[in-house]
Amino acid sequence: EPQALTTARTAPHSAWRVEETKMGIIGALTAACGVVGVTMGSPVRSAMQEEPVWTTAASLPSPRGYTAAATLSNGSVLVVGGTSTWSVAEGAEPTAEAKFASALASTVRYEPSTNTWHEGPSLSAPRYDLCLTRYGDSIAAIGGIGSGSLNTMEVLDLATNTWMRKAPMSSLKGATHCTTLQDGQILAIGTSCELYSPVSQTWKSVTCPQSSMPTSPGVTTLQNGTVMSAGGYNSVGITDVHLSSTPGTWTKGKPLLYGRWAMGLVTLQSGDVLAVGGGHAAATPIKTVELLNIKDGTWSYTTPLPAEIHAMAVSVMNNGSVLVAGGRTTGSSVTSAVHIYTDASQASTDYRCEANACVQVPTGEGVPKEECDRVCGPPIDKYECVGGRCSRSANGVDKAVCEQICRPADPAPFVL
Repeated sequence: EPQALTTARTAPHSAWRVEETKMGIIGALTAACGVVGVTMGSPVRSAMQEEPVWTTAASLPSPRGYTAAATLSNGSVLVVGGTSTWSVAEGAEPTAEAKFASALASTVRYEPSTNTWHEGPSLSAPRYDLCLTRYGDSIAAIGGIGSGSLNTMEVLDLATNTWMRKAPMSSLKGATHCTTLQDGQILAIGTSCELYSPVSQTWKSVTCPQSSMPTSPGVTTLQNGTVMSAGGYNSVGITDVHLSSTPGTWTKGKPLLYGRWAMGLVTLQSGDVLAVGGGHAAATPIKTVELLNIKDGTWSYTTPLPAEIHAMAVSVMNNGSVLVAGGRTTGSSVTSAVHIYTDASQASTDYRCEANACVQVPTGEGVPKEECDRVCGPPIDKYECVGGRCSRSANGVDKAVCEQICRPADPAPFVL
């Protein structure tokens, strides 16, 4: 696996320390020239740019891999399903019975403001290798593997906090990867490809990126509405990238720098695309991370994960950071570790008033924090004397006290 050369630095809040990787004479000469983020033979990141950092967040309540995540409108992140164990010989796969026995129906919810996890509503049936996507104010859990390969779809009713069954996919079953299009439809990719219409609540078959689809590609919707399918497994992780501006019509895009599958592929609030970890060989998780500069169409390596992980839950949070939870690790076990990727240049500075508090929201969906703070907060029931009158003030006193001490200023004496 390629390794990025990065200078040692420590981020706040239990950040992972990125250690400089020795790359021989060429790497040493490159570092001496003041360039960081270098992988031999790959694009570089300028030393003038601050490197993104990975910080360690509160762990999942229990380990889970082959799981999925989505960020809710209130800023919390929902992690759904997965497997609780994957302890088999390196390169081997669990039996069908073992897979089902370890499949999870449980869900957990992460609150970024308090760095805490809470129990969420359970799915109607256990499933792993599923996809999770937000469309409108709903969350859809689609496909996966449980008691066999599943084609079912469940939608979380946020009003009742329960999952409801919707129309199943017609032909796609098993491992599923999906994304919500700008028009609200959902594209699901697996052994075949289907498109879901929330209006008609029906699925229809569409052309896949490739005639013979690789296992576990990443899929995301870019800010201009184009869908990207990247990577996948075909005897080994592949670098292929395909783009679609119209469902069912695909063209080739700029390939990844390194073949990977079961990765996290997300569109950042800046419009750039992040490809996180994944696997390369059958049971070889990797920790490299690639960033696609959407303006010039080039991939480059950025700060790697703290550890090799694939088949993890990945979601962009409202503040622009990326949450990576759980996953399968080296040794074929699953983890409860949670990491957060933060790039100062990607961070949102927008806030919105919710429940009398300013909360961070995606760029373009709020106002600067100073403006939010001026209008947001609990009703003020304190007063101070201003110009002989009691006016509401966060730093004031009870109204009765104010009225006792506050009176109009005496008029100026009349002078002949």
